[in-house]
Amino acid sequence: MLIVDIFGYVGLGLNLIAVMAPTRNKLLVIQIASSLFFSFHYLLLGAFSGALQIGVTIIRNTLFINSKKFKQQNILLIGVMAASVILAIIGWQGWVTLLIMCAVLLGTIGRWQNNLEVLLVFSFIATLFTLAFAIAVASVPAIISSMLQLVITGVAVARNEWKTHFLQERFQDWHLS
Repeated sequence: MLIVDIFGYVGLGLNLIAVMAPTRNKLLVIQIASSLFFSFHYLLLGAFSGALQIGVTIIRNTLFINSKKFKQQNILLIGVMAASVILAIIGWQGWVTLLIMCAVLLGTIGRWQNNLEVLLVFSFIATLFTLAFAIAVASVPAIISSMLQLVITGVAVARNEWKTHFLQERFQDWHLS
């Protein structure tokens, strides 16, 4: 197994662990760690645009952990989205850059929603873009991770689980309101 694969599979493993995180902050910390590994994975694959966009998600999730400290949270949304677009321009590698940028933008917008159903729909669509990017750059760990996320999110949306999901009661803690 090559070092590029090790980084990817560690990121995948951390994504699986993140799903079971009991709190928002623990989920975000594990996702940040996973993103670090996927960023190195994409860098070693030569998918620089992916590494840069995953860097944006690291910044975004770090800001989410500290979100209660910010009074003007819409500025965070605009700043994260602007960083994504700027880094897409800097790291342009053709149409695949648009895939991962759209994934980051949609995921960021989704996290700013007040409605768990809407968040899940945005997450599902963002993950479709991530899957397309992973296929385009031939990242098996990212393909597996994206497919698992699509199944988890798709089942939650299809079963109307957002209405009874244990997070719904604490949803105010899971987004920026």
